[in-house]
Amino acid sequence: MSRTSVFRVLTNKLNKKKKFSKWVPHLLTDEQKESRVNFSRNFLRRFQTEQNDFLGRIITGDETWVYSWDPETKRQSAEWRDFDEPRPEKVRRKQGALKKRPRLLESGILFHHDNAPVHTARAVTDVLAGYKWELLEHPHYSPDLAPCDFHLFPKMKEHLRGQRFETEEDIIQATKVAIKNLDKCSYVTAFKDWLQRIEKCANNGGCYVE
Repeated sequence: MSRTSVFRVLTNKLNKKKKFSKWVPHLLTDEQKESRVNFSRNFLRRFQTEQNDFLGRIITGDETWVYSWDPETKRQSAEWRDFDEPRPEKVRRKQGALKKRPRLLESGILFHHDNAPVHTARAVTDVLAGYKWELLEHPHYSPDLAPCDFHLFPKMKEHLRGQRFETEEDIIQATKVAIKNLDKCSYVTAFKDWLQRIEKCANNGGCYVE
């Protein structure tokens, strides 16, 4: 049987479709999915009660690696050229070794971060307790439900790609400028997207959302 015939049988008669794998942060267990659903429902229940006062009191924070050299994305390196000109070529380079973790915000009432070991350490929990901040829960392996991971950091790093930094201070200053240059509406969008993702998670059995 020819490949064409096999393809016709699979698609037309058996109604099959070849699908590429979807990359996810973690293969969630049923228990972890249930935890994500519970988090989402509790968050939505509180939002329905307090509305924007609830969101307005949230400080969400995290840390990320910022490299001394991070290549441009394929989209960022695109150039306008004549139709018959060849595509531009650039050498693919590895990310630089010099890294910097931005510090967490230091004020807030409702504090949200993920379950990384650095966040659950006794020293950190003691500080939060001392300030009498309320700590919002966050399900394990859920960067898709963390605004810093799905929105802020990608937007920030768009401004840093293609630049080369020689010192840690250069990274700090460039990171501050990148964050400052983000459109204020972007933060509003992040929280709207957060709500939409949480609603999806509550309704899809705890699976990852986009």
